[in-house]
Amino acid sequence: MFERNERKDLWKKAAKGDPAARARLSAATAPAVADGATAEDLEEYWTLPNFVLRSVEKSENTIRLATFAAANDEGLNPDEAAARVRKVFPVYGNPTDESVTTDDDRPLPPELRGRIDRWRKKHPAAQLRQRSAAFNTFNAFIRERIRSGEI
Repeated sequence: MFERNERKDLWKKAAKGDPAARARLSAATAPAVADGATAEDLEEYWTLPNFVLRSVEKSENTIRLATFAAANDEGLNPDEAAARVRKVFPVYGNPTDESVTTDDDRPLPPELRGRIDRWRKKHPAAQLRQRSAAFNTFNAFIRERIRSGEI
């Protein structure tokens, strides 16, 4: 993870043609590009003010925690409650991390968050739940929608 404005500074240096910055940015964004991130996705994420990004992450995590707690209150054990969270919400992180989930279920690159959020807002939550029901996780559903060109 990049600290404070390091993300934005790296993007600016790369945009100005700094070869070291371009190489570092290319390496840092390669997993996102492999997962379908476009140049627009990369720019949106990498130039987002850090406080905005952290606010979005805190808000999303609050909702995930509430969902986890509700599932736990319903009698699900922690693993089952976590699986429910992954079933109904996108989970962002390092897309090469397969320590919890693998294949299409692994974390989505955060560079896709803006595009995914805009797409989700166009569809009623009940419709998304129904369409994603056949997938192990919401991430697998999202990856399929990206591959199909819908997102």
